[in-house]
Amino acid sequence: LLKGSVSQPEFPDSEWNAIIQNKVCDFDAVLSSIHSPAVPKSLKERVGAFEIKVEKDVEVTKTVTNEAQWNKAFRLFKRATLHLFPHRDSELATYENHMGDLFLSIDPSLHPRLISYDKAVRNLVANRGDLTLADTNHNAFRNTFRTHIENYGAFVVESTQLASTSFSPSSSRDKWPKVEICKRFNQGACVGTCHYAHVCSRPNCRRQGHGAHECKEGKTEKN
Repeated sequence: LLKGSVSQPEFPDSEWNAIIQNKVCDFDAVLSSIHSPAVPKSLKERVGAFEIKVEKDVEVTKTVTNEAQWNKAFRLFKRATLHLFPHRDSELATYENHMGDLFLSIDPSLHPRLISYDKAVRNLVANRGDLTLADTNHNAFRNTFRTHIENYGAFVVESTQLASTSFSPSSSRDKWPKVEICKRFNQGACVGTCHYAHVCSRPNCRRQGHGAHECKEGKTEKN
């Protein structure tokens, strides 16, 4: 379907199908495809009554973790999407500006959280018929921001807890981004927003909502 188009932009063939079916595009696969020397293998996908021949991507070897990598992947995604759906130009431009503003306003040490936010937003839009990527002021976007960016966000706290409890030191470093626990928060001295997780530092607790100075876990009552 797409082969032979003179104006077809460079893009991983397997991700064309994601765009056609309004599924989440894998930016890690897009980034890995840049300058990839591997030759993709053919496969067939069905879209309704149509059978489309696409290519199976090479193994994903790179992960989007910072602004520069995200910009590379998004530019390719934008070109490919507009090649098929030119009416989405304004929508994608609005979202690109939204992410650009966030990259500028959020400390680079927290950009992995912003990458997580982007994935969650694109998944949200793909699964809801009442949203587009241009709806950046929608409550659903705000809730997703809190979940993936703020220190009290469910995703951030869960990642912190999983990284410090059940996994061995080596496996936790491999599977979960390390978010250090705020020492000042656990001393009752941290106010406002900081770059560290506001969860209890006691090894047998690790819950949010209080610091070690207020934790009752493991304490015994004095007569």
